[in-house]
Amino acid sequence: MSGTLHRLDETIHVVSRACPLLVPLVENGRYQPGDVVIETVAAEYLAPLKEAGVDTLVLGCTHYPLLEKVIGAYMGPEVRLINSGAEGARAAADCLRERDALAGPGRGSCRCFVSDRQEDRSEER
Repeated sequence: MSGTLHRLDETIHVVSRACPLLVPLVENGRYQPGDVVIETVAAEYLAPLKEAGVDTLVLGCTHYPLLEKVIGAYMGPEVRLINSGAEGARAAADCLRERDALAGPGRGSCRCFVSDRQEDRSEER
């Protein structure tokens, strides 16, 4: 990704960070502000990004927008958070609109597929 962004603007500096524990925590309902576990894990992962002085943070996983309040509180209001799923959906809608390929109101269908069942969760947080 860094190479692509540098072709657009060579002043861009990309810092990346893997956050492997965030997804299982979110999937277990631990994504609310005030939850000491998610706040502690998020702080550990985000500290290097905060120290690097990032001004924009791309939430690059479908689970991360659920952590937007936790991440935003830690990073501070000066850091812009970008929901990559929402931006991807917006870009797809724009592309379909430009090609006059949108289904229109009341047309089309929606099917949802999930990899987990609510009944399997021990409790809701």
